Amino acid sequence: MHDLFKQHGGRGAVFHYDSEYAGHGKFFVILNDVWPPPDGVIVYAYTTSQVDRFADGGIPESMIVRLQPRDYSFSPKETVIDLTAVRAKAADEFSNRAMFKFVCNLSDDDVKRVDDAVMASTRIVRKHKKAILGARYG
Repeated sequence: MHDLFKQHGGRGAVFHYDSEYAGHGKFFVILNDVWPPPDGVIVYAYTTSQVDRFADGGIPESMIVRLQPRDYSFSPKETVIDLTAVRAKAADEFSNRAMFKFVCNLSDDDVKRVDDAVMASTRIVRKHKKAILGARYG
């Protein structure tokens, strides 16, 4: 695991990276309950300001966490933490440090809202729920 993640990583840390695939920068939130993760796997969710697609797609509010404009430096407009597609990667896959920048940490209240959404989710697999909620799960 790179020093950037060792230093700033952990539950609720928001990172930015330039995605060649998406053609623009993306933000993601680390969700792991224990840091560094004992199995070396980082569990995370992307954020998006394309909030209309959630209502238009019939996504329940319980599957997302809304951040209000200017709650954080990376969200000048309404932003959603998308918990419909929680992802996991080996920490070693986050290998190009130049691509990643630490942005901020979510507030305790927003981390709690993420936990509530994860607990209620029927889409997040058990393994990821355990990594996110730790002892609070199961």
